[in-house]
Amino acid sequence: MKFSNTINTIIIANLAISNSFGESPTQQPEMLPETVIDAHDQDLVDSIEMLEERVENIPGGASLQNVNDIWLGRVVKPAEVFRYTPGVYANNGGTATDGRIAIRGSGATRRYGARGITLTLDGIPANVVDGSFYTRAYDPLATQYLNVYRGANGMPYGGLAPGGVIDFIQKNGINSAGGELLLEYGSFDTARAHLSYGEQIGNWDYFASYSYGRSNGYRANQNWQQSHLNANLGYLWSDDAQTRFYLHASDSNAQLASGLTEGDAQLDPIQSYNSEHENRDLNTFRIAQKTSWIAGDTQWQLGAYYQNLDFDHLTKRQPHNLIDYNTQEVGLSLSAEGSYQLAKIDNSWRLNSQLNYGKIDNDGSRAVYGGGPPRSEKQSLKDTVSNFQLYGENRAHLAEKWKLITGLGWQYGRRERKIKADNVYSRASEFDESYSDFTPRLGMIYQANEYAQVFTNLSQSYEIPPLSEAEDALEAAITRSFEIGSRWQSEITQAEIVYYYSLVDDDFVEYQNAQGSYTPENVDSKKQGLEASLTTNLSQLMNQQGGAQLLFDQLYLWNDFTFADGELDGKQLPGIPEHVITTRVRLQSADGKWQSAIGMQYIPQGLYVYNDNSRQSSGYAIFDLSAEYQLNENLSIYGGVDNLFDKNYVSSVTINPYGDSSDPAAYHPGDGRSVYLGMKMNW
Repeated sequence: MKFSNTINTIIIANLAISNSFGESPTQQPEMLPETVIDAHDQDLVDSIEMLEERVENIPGGASLQNVNDIWLGRVVKPAEVFRYTPGVYANNGGTATDGRIAIRGSGATRRYGARGITLTLDGIPANVVDGSFYTRAYDPLATQYLNVYRGANGMPYGGLAPGGVIDFIQKNGINSAGGELLLEYGSFDTARAHLSYGEQIGNWDYFASYSYGRSNGYRANQNWQQSHLNANLGYLWSDDAQTRFYLHASDSNAQLASGLTEGDAQLDPIQSYNSEHENRDLNTFRIAQKTSWIAGDTQWQLGAYYQNLDFDHLTKRQPHNLIDYNTQEVGLSLSAEGSYQLAKIDNSWRLNSQLNYGKIDNDGSRAVYGGGPPRSEKQSLKDTVSNFQLYGENRAHLAEKWKLITGLGWQYGRRERKIKADNVYSRASEFDESYSDFTPRLGMIYQANEYAQVFTNLSQSYEIPPLSEAEDALEAAITRSFEIGSRWQSEITQAEIVYYYSLVDDDFVEYQNAQGSYTPENVDSKKQGLEASLTTNLSQLMNQQGGAQLLFDQLYLWNDFTFADGELDGKQLPGIPEHVITTRVRLQSADGKWQSAIGMQYIPQGLYVYNDNSRQSSGYAIFDLSAEYQLNENLSIYGGVDNLFDKNYVSSVTINPYGDSSDPAAYHPGDGRSVYLGMKMNW
């Protein structure tokens, strides 16, 4: 299914739809709130006005979502957080609290862990310093907005990866004043509790939240528990200056269910081949600050953070592998934006600089086989990582409806490993590699009318290898992309459609080495796709006023990611489905007392397991029901059923580079039917 020949037709049709809205009814159920506020009620660091303006000035795929608008039902796993986020593919893996998250094929073929996307908390980097990340470290219940800049569109906001930036904007005492208590219980002995409170007192505001969850899991050896503590304190020095301090601590312990053969995944998905001894535990502690001030026509922002990650992974082998990472890292960022006039042309600009430095104690033990009985050798390594990014961008307002965007960045990274002990495992080796390159960007935005934009851009991104890839002396990956699309917004409809085409030199792809194990190699790839989203109020569209409101959400992803050289030229990269269709219909009462929804995720074709595409999981469609009822002004109850028809399906696979005749234990089943009930109290 190829879309590149029809993109112009689609965009023209979308503009015609947006023009047809004309005089729209005043009700606006899906729009972000527009509030008239005085200076002392404004968040200078992350105000909604600033966030909306940033998306409007991106000549490519970007979205901003109020979490209260996009989430109806429970949100526990990564896939549930991003289910209705345009352009983001997310699905759960062997642990209930981890999963594969990718944008435009980022990290598509990594066997374990995640890379290729820059996660930030309130605009401050939150990845591990080498670029890998863990989504379980962040609490969706403490999040107010979800801001996503896809691909190279994240470069102005600290994006160091080809997938772009996902920014979790946390709640604070300004945007989330008052208290909230949430209690929930459901299938598999799953329980959650959340308590938060925020307040503004004069020039000060504060917010604090605590969340706890646990579950036995759907599958054997899949129990988990996690807790999150988030707090921030803001002070408004004047109408033009504000500082906010952040504290984050989380503790996550998760058992790891094994992959299954394809047959067992369909016939007995609850089982797991491993014992209870295989697990992944992650502790995170983080403090940060962000200060924003206005000087003349320029707004400045200074950020700093310290982060400690303690990651322990125990595997099923005999003797067990034990991976013990302890990361200490610091970061500093400085950005500025302003405006000027040149040759009677209005211009606006943004400059962003970012420095990260960290040390990782890589300890534990590694099982070694061959030449006798299994034995365990020590893993005792010291890794040092540093990154520096500088990016500048200018937007020239050439005419009333046209903006020309030019940008240039420079990235530098260093990856160093030292061996701390004499008896380390045999494959360990020391290295010290540096990487640097430029990242240019050229884009255009055409404001067709008050509702619609058309945009296009050419860009180049540069992904410095994480440590696991640097260990194998991989080159940095260079992605050159073309992008064209449109987004529009009215009182009835919000929508976006984007087509992109990327050529990746030296992509990181898992291959099988001569010893029969798996190692990453540099391989060229081609990635193109379509990202489309639509949210519309069907009741208003049909001029049905005064009654219940019927809302329709539709998201579509086309992921055409292929090898571009060698023996696998033209084969699809494994791990991510080619087509993803997500649909939801919501019904809201006129008085706002109740709302309900039915959603569907449809994967027509499953996931390739091998690089040669010789094995593929089956496609599936799963349905979810959810509802919420407001008992009074302060109390509501909610509940739902996930996987309504108890469909057996494979949600993710462990990538195996080369195929053979065997049925590999690489298929990870998704959850069966689950029911949950909860209550929320606000005051």
